[in-house]
Amino acid sequence: MIVTGSDACTTFETERLLLRSRTLADTNDCVLMDREPEVTRYVSGPWSNASAHREFIENRTSGLWLPGMGYWTIVLRQDPAIFVGWVLLIPVDAVGPEIEIGWRLRQRFWGQGLATEAARPVLTHAFEVLKLAEVVAEIDPDNLGSLRVAEKIGLKQRGPVLHSARPAVRYSLTLGEVAGAS
Repeated sequence: MIVTGSDACTTFETERLLLRSRTLADTNDCVLMDREPEVTRYVSGPWSNASAHREFIENRTSGLWLPGMGYWTIVLRQDPAIFVGWVLLIPVDAVGPEIEIGWRLRQRFWGQGLATEAARPVLTHAFEVLKLAEVVAEIDPDNLGSLRVAEKIGLKQRGPVLHSARPAVRYSLTLGEVAGAS
């Protein structure tokens, strides 16, 4: 993993991917991805209202996140013009106080290990650079792909919860668990 930049604009480079800060120029790619029915199947949002959907993405992109947090656009390292998806590290549901990690990829990139590859450096960044006490992910229990990603990046299953009034499985990892594993 190669990390460059200041906390506010950290980029990550993995074997196959480049993760850079998401900008408003990524809005159309995000909208197109979210229009793929399977991509947003397990996620609540304004997906059926075009203007509300675009506004939601733009508000999240322009969010006033703490330094070192936000959204990273994922592109292919070999062809940075190809939008793969995004990874986030922000307060849960954009309000907190807990910090969540999340990911969303275009369906054509599923099943290739790319979500795991993209999420790993962001999680490492959360603990090694930001020194966060804990990172969480709340995932629909039927979203088997995302459940596998959470486990592959080392998050621990903590049990069932409600997320946006829907059943979810809570995963988390603490700084103490990371330190204890080193």
